[in-house]
Amino acid sequence: MTLLRRLARFPASLSATLVACGFLFAQAQAPLPQGQVVAKVPCRADQAQSYALYLPSNYGPEKTWPILYAFDPGARGNVPVEEFKGAAEEYGYSVVGSNNSRNAALEA
Repeated sequence: MTLLRRLARFPASLSATLVACGFLFAQAQAPLPQGQVVAKVPCRADQAQSYALYLPSNYGPEKTWPILYAFDPGARGNVPVEEFKGAAEEYGYSVVGSNNSRNAALEA
C-alpha cells in the first residue's frame, strides 16, 4: 500500500492534531536545527504529543514551505522522516513524523 493511501485512512481528528502541532512548530521561539533530523519535538499544546522533524538546510521563515506529514505503524516518527529527508532537501519541503500515532501493537 502506498504512503498516500495509508495517509488517506487516518481520521480527520488525527490530521487536525498534527496540523495544530505543525502550526505550533512554525511559531516556535527557539530555532530548530536545519539539515538534520530532530527525533523529538514536543507540541506546545500537549507535551505528551511529539513528532520527528526535518527542515531543509536552506529553510527560513521568510517563505511558506510545503510539508509532508508521515506516519509509521509503530509511532516511530523518525523512520519515515529519515526515509524522506533526502527528497525533502532536494525539493525543498519539511517532513514531520508522528511519535504518537500508531496502528496497533507491534508483534515481536
